[in-house]
Amino acid sequence: MKKPGENISGGRLSILVTDTQELVGLGVVRSLGRAGYRVTAGHPFSVPPAARYSRYCRGHIAYPDPWLRHAEFREWLKTVLSTGDYDAFLPIAEAPIAAAAAMRTQLPSEVILILPSDENLRFTLSKYHANRLARDTGVPVAPTVFVSDGTSAAWNDDLGFLRFPVVIKTDNVLISPEIYRKGTCTVVRDTSEARDVLAECRAMKRGVIAQEFVPGSGLGVAVLRWKDDIKLCFTHRRIHEVPWTGGASSFRASCHDSATEKHASAMLKAMGYQGVALVEFRQKESGQTSYFMEINGRFWGSIALSQHAGFDFPAALLDCVLTGGVKPEREVRDYPDGLRCRNLCPGEVRHLFSVLKSDPQTGFSKPPSKLMTLSDFFLLSLHPFIRSDEFWWTDPAPALIQFLTTINDLRGGLRYRFQWLTRLLGDRRILKNAVREHRLRSKNHNHSFHKKPKSFLFLCHGNMYRSPFAKAAWDRLAKERGGSSLSDSAGFHPETGRSIPDNFHPLLKFMGIDTSSHRSRRITRAMVDSADLILVMDLLNWRHCMKEFPDARKKILFLGLFSGDENIQISDPERMNVLEARKSFEKILRSVEGLLSFYLKDSAVQ
Repeated sequence: MKKPGENISGGRLSILVTDTQELVGLGVVRSLGRAGYRVTAGHPFSVPPAARYSRYCRGHIAYPDPWLRHAEFREWLKTVLSTGDYDAFLPIAEAPIAAAAAMRTQLPSEVILILPSDENLRFTLSKYHANRLARDTGVPVAPTVFVSDGTSAAWNDDLGFLRFPVVIKTDNVLISPEIYRKGTCTVVRDTSEARDVLAECRAMKRGVIAQEFVPGSGLGVAVLRWKDDIKLCFTHRRIHEVPWTGGASSFRASCHDSATEKHASAMLKAMGYQGVALVEFRQKESGQTSYFMEINGRFWGSIALSQHAGFDFPAALLDCVLTGGVKPEREVRDYPDGLRCRNLCPGEVRHLFSVLKSDPQTGFSKPPSKLMTLSDFFLLSLHPFIRSDEFWWTDPAPALIQFLTTINDLRGGLRYRFQWLTRLLGDRRILKNAVREHRLRSKNHNHSFHKKPKSFLFLCHGNMYRSPFAKAAWDRLAKERGGSSLSDSAGFHPETGRSIPDNFHPLLKFMGIDTSSHRSRRITRAMVDSADLILVMDLLNWRHCMKEFPDARKKILFLGLFSGDENIQISDPERMNVLEARKSFEKILRSVEGLLSFYLKDSAVQ
């Protein structure tokens, strides 16, 4: 007769676990390996995990990143699970969970898929549906507007009764066959910022809610629920988060909060949930009302704390999957308050830097004291009774590998910093010269020019965001002011025919600029020769231009010189959220207006 934890042939059950490059993955590998299972650590290509060096890990395997190569990951998963090497598959993060859930009927039936049901995933992958469930269940929720469930038909962007700052939250979504995008939380401080963020959300067609910001600290209720019964329950309070304003936990402590635990239990019961989940709340102060935030239907990043407290959630979940209940030795009903656990690197290091870089004048809540945070960082590192996420006395190798990797990264970082400092000094010299020459031109427009410019070429790297926007703004403003001019835009990226993503169109149209028909082009010698003035956005553009067309040096200017800002570079919005991008586009508008005014003084635009 086959025993629990064994496969059909009587050997130990073989389990493939994803995302072992993360701390949560290391915790799961340790738990299942210690329980006697044969664990293979899965990880994306080029990201070898420290978990592979754990004494509890049988081996490791690389796969296409399911966040960026989702369709390719699905094909990989189907192939790997069809080999017969694995008896069970346990995805950790949302992207591999979504991929496996979409393929339930395509994967081998003999492989056990350890993930929530499709009905449960409707809530664990969606802040929209989870918060509606919390409200309907009577669980406290911060004042919320349910903007959209992800369909174009249902949309409500009236935030009139909410008090700012407001957090706009979006659901996880597969935005293309290859890209699975994690949900976001964006803090907006006024209706103008809210409008821009909501317009971007609408273009991406994902579930959206808007909630009043809840100050305080996070509470996490970790639960193993099986067959209508809570098998394990463990609560922790976040002490430090990354960034300090709210995010992943880098330092936390065990606690009890019966009211919050009852709310978590009520929500999971209403869902008919089965498996492990972390139900997250936010609480202004201990003992006050806890407001529901979200449900994670997976193992969590701070799992090491519960393991140090004796709660072996991964192994207990496998007990339930294989036998229908938790083994007696893993049944834990209580734990001490104040048991603390830290993720020193990179968690606490990033928390420290987020505080050191914080600006009390621009934030919506007062940051901790920088001096106290710095002293706490070193004092806590010397505290003998604070547990570690990475280091276990019974399994020290992963922590040692992580330490050596960090040292190597620091060495590389120091070399990079030295190169960066050298380059920075050169950059400052270039920018300083550009400003000095511009001041000379302000006194004498003809300085360094043989003729007044009548044709303008706007350049950025990809010719998708900044330069086409600048060209369109120039054409519109020149026409409004009764003049006309020749203008063009181009870039240095070798790939042409690209357009700005759809989620930026509402922002640009609101600013009075439409670049939806634009397709990117690469700069040519003919463009350079025909332009009287070449406007670049940043030093990268300037260097590219000087390398390819050094003879055009006298007619190359930074567009930001005309913005009135001290910093004359204009950042690329490509990797920015819509609020950050708006600042770059607004700077381009100011620069184009300044450029137009500057040359109109001598009727340069004709």
